[in-house]
Amino acid sequence: PEEGARYLDPDRDALSPVELEGEGRARPDHDGALILERGAYRVPKRVAKAVGAQCKDAAFTVEAVLRPLRGSQREGSRILSLEHDERVYLALSQDGERLRLSARTDDALIVGVGLFEGTVSKHFVMSYEDGQLISYRDGLKVQDTDRLQGSMEWKEASRLFLGRGAKGGRWSGRIERLALYCRAMGEAEAKNNAHAALEVLAETEPVPVMRVRARLVERSDVPPLEAIQPYREGLFTAEWEVLEVLEGESGMPSVRVAHYAYLNGEGQPEAGFKPGVVQTLTIEPFDRQPQVEALYLSDTLALDPAAALYLDVRP
Repeated sequence: PEEGARYLDPDRDALSPVELEGEGRARPDHDGALILERGAYRVPKRVAKAVGAQCKDAAFTVEAVLRPLRGSQREGSRILSLEHDERVYLALSQDGERLRLSARTDDALIVGVGLFEGTVSKHFVMSYEDGQLISYRDGLKVQDTDRLQGSMEWKEASRLFLGRGAKGGRWSGRIERLALYCRAMGEAEAKNNAHAALEVLAETEPVPVMRVRARLVERSDVPPLEAIQPYREGLFTAEWEVLEVLEGESGMPSVRVAHYAYLNGEGQPEAGFKPGVVQTLTIEPFDRQPQVEALYLSDTLALDPAAALYLDVRP
């Protein structure tokens, strides 16, 4: 997450940054993970085509650190989907409580299965080479099959989605790491990567979360999107009277909260809130949110140096 999205540019033979195209409520969280709930990301076409062109031999690996927002989800909830027209070349999905990988070769469809455990972050590796598919969860081998043969035929791939497929199948969760390699990954590397990823997660300082029922007292003005261009995301502040604390600790009679007015170039429902409305808010300290530091923020509330500011982090 700290490096952002990158891909191997075949024209430069070097890693180049990728600007993901967000949709709906998709956005990064304070650790750089992608929040996918009522939203998704589209990867630029040139990247999808580069992935398809480079994964032409009989080998590939998908590595991911994933945390579902719901432990069980409907069949075909797509985490990743590499496609062209009606053909799906590679798909990573959650089916119920299972993680399912399907990939097309010139011979058959490869299928691999892993397991989630509730809404806990897990590290997965699914590696295929010359007919053998090996899967790991948190560094432990969970599948090894050599029943299938075939090489990749993905050269026409033109679309790559995160959090959905071309025809829907939205997934609800956080992608904390996702990498697609056009090579196999050995057991030692899979274990080392799992250890490193889980160590980072264990050492990450949690951000305090608070859930409150609150009544809107006052809100800042929200300018039209055209007025804040080239920004496609924008925030506004609002003051809420705390009616009930549902989670966390708060001795404050009121809180100031920054809400998204615009996300991915789209207006958000929060921008239409009127004073007096009662909402259940999930909020985190604003000063722990590096992902919003550079965003436009409308704050026309009366200055109150003692007022702590929070960010609305509801999916």
